[in-house]
Amino acid sequence: PEVDVAVVYALSVWLQYAIVFAVILLVLFGISKSRRGKQKRTPTPAHNAEAPKANPPHRPAKKKKRIILLVIAVLAIAVVCALVCVKFGAAADAYELLKDFAEQPENAMTLSMSVQLDDTMVNTEMDITRTQVEGHEAACIQSSGIALYYANGAVIMENGKAFQVSDLHPDYSLLPAQTAQLFGAVAFTTNRSDEGVVSQLTAEGENANRLLKVLLPQQADHLSDTQKITVELTSSGNKIRFIRFLSEGTLMDTDKTVYTLKAELKPKSIDENFTIPDAVKETISSGNTEGEISIWEDLFRLLSAWTTMSQEESFAADVQLGVECGPISLSESMKYGQALAEGNKVSFVRKDDLAVYFAQETFCDQNGVLLTEQDGSAQADLPKW
Repeated sequence: PEVDVAVVYALSVWLQYAIVFAVILLVLFGISKSRRGKQKRTPTPAHNAEAPKANPPHRPAKKKKRIILLVIAVLAIAVVCALVCVKFGAAADAYELLKDFAEQPENAMTLSMSVQLDDTMVNTEMDITRTQVEGHEAACIQSSGIALYYANGAVIMENGKAFQVSDLHPDYSLLPAQTAQLFGAVAFTTNRSDEGVVSQLTAEGENANRLLKVLLPQQADHLSDTQKITVELTSSGNKIRFIRFLSEGTLMDTDKTVYTLKAELKPKSIDENFTIPDAVKETISSGNTEGEISIWEDLFRLLSAWTTMSQEESFAADVQLGVECGPISLSESMKYGQALAEGNKVSFVRKDDLAVYFAQETFCDQNGVLLTEQDGSAQADLPKW
């Protein structure tokens, strides 16, 4: 059965204690009153010579009735106490589960999102890992082969370059904390299903927009002030199984785009092979994470395309470089490619008759001569292809 839950969390435990204490007082008061009534009915011994009068007949039925009424009253109060405890306990459980998970120094989760804009469907899957780097909180978000690292309010690339966090690429590792805040501000219901205990809320206005701006960063500027979002927290055995987000409506853009958002955040075990690149660790540890500019969308698309292309075993591409700087104009073209040689990926850059081949930070020219910072010469032990 569905149970309405009040939005009072800090007082729930004290309220339970107060109700139990009130029940105990009521029982003690009933017992005390019963004893006083019995004492009043006991006759005082006579001090005169007259023979004592016979005691009035005892009425066990009336006494038994009082005991039964007292027991019924105690049971009724106990039932009310249990219902209140269930309500407030469920509220505390949902809020505390989210809060405890968000405060864990290390955890991992998977975020799956499906966004439909009119007839266009976009599916996104990302792995989120939260960890510690020399006392600094850090998060890694991997999607489409790209890994971005978040720490100290900055987003850091694998080479250690830091940028300002952009609204277009938010820190999704903060979703559990943001959801916990929502459960602390909005009334919700709790019921049991085959999947576990389900706590559900529907938020609107500012409460909804805080989450929607994270889940729909591309459409954040076109969300209405009355937009709603439904959040379902499913737990089992005091552990979060998953959190689901659902929202649908019409954007406030020129085309009045109809959208549907479905997302699921699911905790998982941290990958044993997960590591943070040394360049990222150095940036986080140094504290130099105040990027001067935000990571822009064109750069992210370039990284996505580059990562997708790099996952191919072999390819070749024409690269056109152009520079316009005042009176200086430069335009050059070259070949860039990659091939699989004896199980190893070897990349190359070719310009006219010159070529450089590289694999795993080892570089050589087209004759196999090793290239070093000192421009020395030695034969490179690279596969021939």
